[in-house]
Amino acid sequence: MRYAGLVYVALLLVGTVVAQSHNKNDATFWGTVVDETGAVVPGTKVILKGHGTKVTVTDKEGKFSFDGLRTGWYSLRAEKPNFKTAALKGIEIKKGKTYALQVRLETGRIVDWIILTDQPITIDPTSSSPHSCVTDAEMQSVPMDRSVTGAISVAGRCP
Repeated sequence: MRYAGLVYVALLLVGTVVAQSHNKNDATFWGTVVDETGAVVPGTKVILKGHGTKVTVTDKEGKFSFDGLRTGWYSLRAEKPNFKTAALKGIEIKKGKTYALQVRLETGRIVDWIILTDQPITIDPTSSSPHSCVTDAEMQSVPMDRSVTGAISVAGRCP
């Protein structure tokens, strides 16, 4: 019985020493997410990529934290609906250090896309005709304004 108690105390001490040495080598990265006015942005998804991927969400004060980070290079992304995604690359983390960062989100769309295709756009600079025509059936379904402007708008139909 005494032997079991000593083993438990020894394991507890070894676990504490291992945890302490592990914590000395790990880094901590924390920060606050704010908008353009400097107001905190709670509920922002923050993604840290480096040695694996870690994800967290900012608290009501806009704060986030990543603990137990290994030495290396990381990238960080912050995402929130109605804001542009903020992205930071080339963040160097060194063992035993604590890093702090303020991430600023701009209002706008989440993602701005540019789509490139290998299909050429056909534009005829000599023609002023529209690219699409309104059919007779479509014209019949549109409520008609009996004024002069209504008659002019109908005159623009394709033959």
